[in-house]
Amino acid sequence: MPKKDKLKSNIVHGPVKLPLKINKEYSEFNLWYFEFNGDRWVACIKGELNPDNFIPLRIESACIFGHVFYSDKCDCGYQLDKALERIHNIGTGIVIYGIDQDARGLGIADHFHIYVLRQLENLDTDGVYERLNKPVDARNYDPVAVILNKFNIKKILLLSNNRKRIKFLKENGFEIQNEKLEAPLTKNNMPTLMLEKEDLEYDFSFKTHGDWLNPIQEKVDGQQNTTIAQLVMGTHALIEEAIIDTKNQWGIAYKLYEKYKNIQTKSNTEFIAYSTDFPRIDELPIYKQLGVTTLVVPFANIPNWLRIAGEKNNIHIQDWERKNKYKYSREQWNLVQQTVHFDVYIKGNRIRYVQLKNKENVLSLDNIKYLYEKAFRNVPCEYIDELKDKNCQWVEFELIDTNSTNEWDEKLIAKYNLIVLKNKKSHYLLYKEE
Repeated sequence: MPKKDKLKSNIVHGPVKLPLKINKEYSEFNLWYFEFNGDRWVACIKGELNPDNFIPLRIESACIFGHVFYSDKCDCGYQLDKALERIHNIGTGIVIYGIDQDARGLGIADHFHIYVLRQLENLDTDGVYERLNKPVDARNYDPVAVILNKFNIKKILLLSNNRKRIKFLKENGFEIQNEKLEAPLTKNNMPTLMLEKEDLEYDFSFKTHGDWLNPIQEKVDGQQNTTIAQLVMGTHALIEEAIIDTKNQWGIAYKLYEKYKNIQTKSNTEFIAYSTDFPRIDELPIYKQLGVTTLVVPFANIPNWLRIAGEKNNIHIQDWERKNKYKYSREQWNLVQQTVHFDVYIKGNRIRYVQLKNKENVLSLDNIKYLYEKAFRNVPCEYIDELKDKNCQWVEFELIDTNSTNEWDEKLIAKYNLIVLKNKKSHYLLYKEE
């Protein structure tokens, strides 16, 4: 039996009869308005609510983006529409709508703030809520029990994937059956729905980004020269996997493409790619050729160069460190310059000059090697490695420690239209932009 209400509504208005358009039909509903010390709720009721039957119930938290503007960043609009459609088809049921529960109880202002922090400051989800100093879910469902008791509802067919709601209703004495409402995953709503499954234990059928990343991260954690990438259809089917496990290999998207190109799939198939590391900038067009629309990496911060390159190739670069943070430090190659001659990457105290096949020019990597050997006076610059494959060639050096020298042959460097970039710890050569 439902428990007696400790909470009381201080304002009640209704019923208001309204025809709601559901699909192409109009369906009559009765709407009630409730206030609980300023906390506003609406009950939207269809047909007779027989206490002996299991009554379809949807508890809906307000979402200005999903319900008003039909945003695809969440599943709110989809679930409300499907719940009303289900209730209309059954002929009876109730939607209880929390007007002030936007952003899982934080409100509309914080909902906007969350998007600003994500989009303009590039914070990951954990960083957003840490900045707000607020919980991911701040909702209280006590008014729901009061409203259900008002209409003498004892048995509920809950239209929801939210285990917390099931638990709340059972603890308040209601008999529960559950029918899940799961929106199709899209490129846009995927991060939100996966967060709800990982952090809030929503009962969704799909695997999350964390589920896919965990196994490949375990294989590379502590192995700096090993990189793994996977090509996944939807979130359920592994199509292909590529592994690089020596320091003389770099550019795993090319290897993934070589393995995949003989697999027959529909030309319009969209894939998710999971990688243990950042890609090179020239790998983004390769991922695009593979049909990748989302590339997921287990890091909290996506550098601007990678984010922008993803946008140019219509690929969303998804940060997903969260519960997938590496146990061991895993520095990444970061792009510091892209020119007509070469791309330059730095990781720790190392620098790589990468020349793609289509960038072979007058200024060669041999020129770079020559300058590191000759231009810096009295400093033995340590040449680390060199690679040439069918996609690119690169040379790698240790960065020159500022404590070693502050002298170099400016004329020789200028002859090749290069400059010396200085920071607090090191010197290195970059192309002089026109």
